[in-house]
This record gives sequence, C-alpha cells and structure tokens, in this order.
Amino acid sequence: MINVLIKEEDFLYHHSLRSFISDFFKNEYAKNVHFLKGYAPENISRAEIIVYAFSKGEHHTCFPELKSARKCVIIGITEAEEPSSSFLPFCIQQTYFVSRSAPLYLLKRVFRQAWVAYSASAIPVFLKACESCKHKTLSQRELNIMAGLYKGESVKNIAREMMLTPKTIYAHKYAVMHKFNLSSEHELLELLNRLLEKRCNPNLFREALEQFR
Repeated sequence: MINVLIKEEDFLYHHSLRSFISDFFKNEYAKNVHFLKGYAPENISRAEIIVYAFSKGEHHTCFPELKSARKCVIIGITEAEEPSSSFLPFCIQQTYFVSRSAPLYLLKRVFRQAWVAYSASAIPVFLKACESCKHKTLSQRELNIMAGLYKGESVKNIAREMMLTPKTIYAHKYAVMHKFNLSSEHELLELLNRLLEKRCNPNLFREALEQFR
C-alpha cells in the first residue's frame, strides 16, 4: 500500500489524478494506493508520494510544512516550464516536475522515474537547513502593498495610506511580479492566496493583512 497525498484545488483535475495514480500503480507495480485526506502535517509525515500543484511563482517560496515530511518523493504539477533546480528552496530541489497539460505518456514517465528513485533510496531525507535556504521573500513594504491590493484597495488609497506616490506603488507591484516571474494580476492573486495559506509562524503576509487598515 502506497500513501499518496495530493495538493490540488481543482476538483476535476484532483479526481483525474486519483484515477490515474491508482491505475498506474496497479498496472505497473501491482500495488494499491491509499490517498491521504487533507494537506496537513500529520499526512505529510505519512506520505510516500506528495503530488503538489504549484501556482505560478510558488516554487520560489518557503514550504515550512515540509519539515514534517520523512522520506518521500514530490511530484510537482506546474502551469509552465520546469523550474531550474538551482533556484529552488532546499526542500523541493528533488521534485519531479511535470506540466499540467503534459500528455499521458509523459505523466507516466515522471511517476515512473519518481517511484524508481524512491524505491532505490535515491531520495534523501528532507534538508532542514532553513536559515541558508534560497527561497524568495517580500520586504515589509512589499508585504504592505500586496496586503492592500489583496484587500481590493485602489493604488491611490494604498499610496495615501503608506504616504507614497501611486507611481511607487506600481513600481513595487511590478517588482514583485518580476521577482516571482508572474505575467498577470490573476497569477499574482493566486500566489498571494498560497502565501496566506502558508503554515509558517509568523506568517508575515497574514500579519500585513491584519495590520492594513
């Protein structure tokens, strides 16, 4: 029995992944799959495979919940091209990435590679060297501006609240989008949603939201 944990918000895609994974391991390895319910520390610690759907730019951020992981392999579902491992946080550098739109044969190949690596003990225990991690962060000013935008405030109101010019607000907004390689406001909103969900203490984005008037 293989413990699998899926982090995917799209119900239909989540359901399709479950069907694919069950069939894949039954047909290729004669193994049954147990799907863990809920992306929580207790399930992360039990998972042998974590399938994580990354929002655009999210792979640059911190993943504090993975401190709970033991030996497991991560398969990352991305919207775009595979990110370079040299720019990833320590805890996801061994991730096997595949595009959401990848054909079935490629999805099978990625799962096969990941499971072979796991079975051969080629997957190291997660590194806990958080202090020297390469994940990207937001400055306090960027956090405050993102909090205002997330709450639906206009650039003019944010500028007045922070005693800055609208031009400065726009400059910081696009600097954040460039930092995380985002190309639209929709992608920015998705990333901010993921930052809000982060199980870190403190969650600096959540604090900025609470403090923004």
